[in-house]
Amino acid sequence: MGDRTLALANLKKALDINIKNRTALLLFVAWQSSSNEQLSVIERLAQYLDICPDDEELTLLFIEKAQQVGFLQTARLASQKLVFCDPKNSNYNQIYKEIYYDPKKPTN
Repeated sequence: MGDRTLALANLKKALDINIKNRTALLLFVAWQSSSNEQLSVIERLAQYLDICPDDEELTLLFIEKAQQVGFLQTARLASQKLVFCDPKNSNYNQIYKEIYYDPKKPTN
């Protein structure tokens, strides 16, 4: 358990120094598991995407994590951004439709 704690602390420090450290961010996301940690993941991803908005892979990861914790409006806005940036991408359009039109999901 101590190694995991130390590794996460080092990843957080690396991200504090340079939020654009994509490798550290991907490792940080992969190592977080509890719902409390997922909020930290979403926050770090949002900070990264504010600086690197064209990173499609991490935008998709952000959408996934936001959905997992119930931040549906956040996921909707991020999926909408993907569609606006690349309207012909069928994968993005499918994600957008699933988030916006799934009758099982609340609208707010």
